[in-house]
Amino acid sequence: MLKLITNNLIIYGSTNLIKSFIPFLLLPILTTYLSQTEFGILSLIEVAILFLFPIISLNIKGAINVEFFNLGLKELKYFITNSLSLTFLVFISISVIFFSFSSNIEQITGIPQNIIIFLPVFSFLRVNSQVLLGIFQISQNPKKYALFTIIQSLFDFLLTYILVVIYHQNYWGRLGGIYISFFVSSIIALIYLYKFDYLTLPVFKYTKNILKFGIPLIPHAVGGTIIAMSDRFFISYYYSYNDVGIYSVAYQVSSIMLLFGMSLNQGWVPIFYKLLKSKTDIKIILKYIIYLSFFILTTFLLIFIFRNFIFNLFINEKFYISKDYFLLLLFGFLFQSLYFLITNFIFYFKKTIYLAIITCSCALINILLNFILIQTYGVKGVAIATFITWGLFLLIIIISTYFLLENENY
Repeated sequence: MLKLITNNLIIYGSTNLIKSFIPFLLLPILTTYLSQTEFGILSLIEVAILFLFPIISLNIKGAINVEFFNLGLKELKYFITNSLSLTFLVFISISVIFFSFSSNIEQITGIPQNIIIFLPVFSFLRVNSQVLLGIFQISQNPKKYALFTIIQSLFDFLLTYILVVIYHQNYWGRLGGIYISFFVSSIIALIYLYKFDYLTLPVFKYTKNILKFGIPLIPHAVGGTIIAMSDRFFISYYYSYNDVGIYSVAYQVSSIMLLFGMSLNQGWVPIFYKLLKSKTDIKIILKYIIYLSFFILTTFLLIFIFRNFIFNLFINEKFYISKDYFLLLLFGFLFQSLYFLITNFIFYFKKTIYLAIITCSCALINILLNFILIQTYGVKGVAIATFITWGLFLLIIIISTYFLLENENY
């Protein structure tokens, strides 16, 4: 079992390393060709897209992964088609709202109005790729997962380089690189799903089940996005785009921790689901989780030790001040990585309503902490708020999972 986990971790880890290394390769370019203000605007746009994505996607990737082993191929095909049809309807609805109220949204977010109308499109372009990658992951096809992800990432890098460096399109060039590549991969994903008989004519027979699973996760996903991203909006409101850009660099560098945590969890989830489905002794499962937690803690220490090397290699010196926020954000990503391993129990037993309640509660706490601490400690206050919130989140999830396992007689 450990050999399978290790193999999955190597493939997913290497893939995500390449995927996330692309933005790191772009950091010297973006921090050179974009001003601190432009980098800040780009960060706010990405935050808004991440906020919208769970609403538009209805978290169908998670629903499909859970049902993958429970449904036959024919019914799974109906389930996936039903899921994608629902996301398209939600996308149309959100697009109408954003077009109608773009000026109001600009006043609230600070994002230019000419970009706001594209935000639902940018979010929707992620859906098909995420579904296909989820199927590769849950069916334990890590090589296909790797190939699809790496090609998309390299295409993203090439386009961004051309648009930013050669054509001097500032943050529009970065957005073009990301979302043209997402558009192409979305088309490829649909072709693949159709070719391998995962799609049929639009059906809505599973709509109730999809919404029952996905809707409680929308507050959870949105709440998680608020915890992870609201700091940028507070900095923008109280300070400037310039400060957002500096803070965002620290956030991106410290997210190496999250990269490892997500990679490890991607390799672990299919094995975890099979272990629970086969009624494996909970003590054995927990032993594996402890081993994986040790790897996460080791990675945290290595990133901290080599932090100056990473900054010197990838970051333009005009952004070096972002080191002031690095350690607090790194701790936040450590807590988040450990949370991934624990929350799998909640997804498996479909207790997503509890997860939504916990996440929304922590999101409210995060907003309150941001409001208080940014006025006391400046920009560093939002990093402190992130650290406290993710630590509290992890603690509550551990306690909740303990009682969940008790109720499920594990």
